[in-house]
Amino acid sequence: MAQKTMTIDDYSGEPLQGPVEPTVLVYEGREYSLDLGPQSRQKLDAVLGPFLEVAEVSPVRDRVSPEEIRSWARGEGMAIKDQGRLSSAVIEAFNRAHGRPE
Repeated sequence: MAQKTMTIDDYSGEPLQGPVEPTVLVYEGREYSLDLGPQSRQKLDAVLGPFLEVAEVSPVRDRVSPEEIRSWARGEGMAIKDQGRLSSAVIEAFNRAHGRPE
């Protein structure tokens, strides 16, 4: 029997349609990933907007795509879904294996 994977908006709890590119935030040295629909993203932008207007932009760190992490994790024998948010345990394992800061 075929199974269908559904991505859920992390803020509203509503199902999301189509492929979803996670929204990534870095705060206090930790990276966060959220699956957000358009309305939730607008709310986030409204809250962060005033802070981002006065913030200094830092150089972008060497980013790794979720697809790269998924590929690595599968090579390590981990069961990984094709889309949606990666667990912090998988990201932390990837970072440790590649000598990246957590």
